[in-house]
Amino acid sequence: MGGKVKTFHANLLKGYSVRDQDIHQAAVDEGPPTSSSAISAASLTVIEDIEGEHFNDSDCETLLELGGWGSNETVNDLQYGDQLTPDQRRQLEEIASSHSSIFSDRPGTLSTEEHRIELTSSTPVRQRPHPVPFAMRQTLRDELKKMEDLEIIRKSSSHYSSPVVVVKKKDGSNRVCIDYRRLNKITTFDPQPMTPPADVFQGMEKDQHFSKLDLSKG
Repeated sequence: MGGKVKTFHANLLKGYSVRDQDIHQAAVDEGPPTSSSAISAASLTVIEDIEGEHFNDSDCETLLELGGWGSNETVNDLQYGDQLTPDQRRQLEEIASSHSSIFSDRPGTLSTEEHRIELTSSTPVRQRPHPVPFAMRQTLRDELKKMEDLEIIRKSSSHYSSPVVVVKKKDGSNRVCIDYRRLNKITTFDPQPMTPPADVFQGMEKDQHFSKLDLSKG
C-alpha cells in the first residue's frame, strides 16, 4: 500500500460487498436518522456467523440473542388422534381453546419471578455505540419495534449502555444480539450448587406426565 509492504491479520479482514446503487440516493433523500425517533438504532455492528469460526472482537457465543420470533402456530394447528370419539375431540378442543396461549410460538412473559443481577461495582457500564450502516437501519428499527410490542424490551433511561450487534446468519437473515461482555465482567457469581442430574431423574422415576419449558427470549 502506497509503495510500502503492510501485513494484515486474517481476523481483521472482511469481504468487500458492492453497495447497491440505489442506497446512496435513498440516503440523500431520507437523510440521517433523527434523535426524536421512538426507538433509536444507534448502536450496531455487523459480523458474519460462520460455523466453527470464532470472532475476537465480537464473539457471538457470548452475546444475548434477541431475534427470531413470530406467531406462525396457533391452537388451530393442533392435530388430534383419529381414535378419539366426537365427544372426546370436542372436550379436547375446548380445553385447548381455553389455554390457547400455550399452543403458540409467540414468546410470552413471566410475572411470578424477578431476576436480580448483583454487580461488584457501582460504576455504570457505558459503552460507545457502533456506527449504523444505512442498509441496516430500517431492519434494526423493525426488530426493536417487534420486541417492544412483545414486551421483551422497554424504553429505559438507565445509565448503563451496551451496544447492539447484528450477526449475519448463513441463510442471509439477521440475528440481533446485545454485547453484555463488559457487564458480565462485574457481575457477582452465584455459587449456589445445582442439584445433580442423577438425583433429578431419580425423583421422576414414577412420574407419568412431563412438561418442557423453553425460555426463548430475554
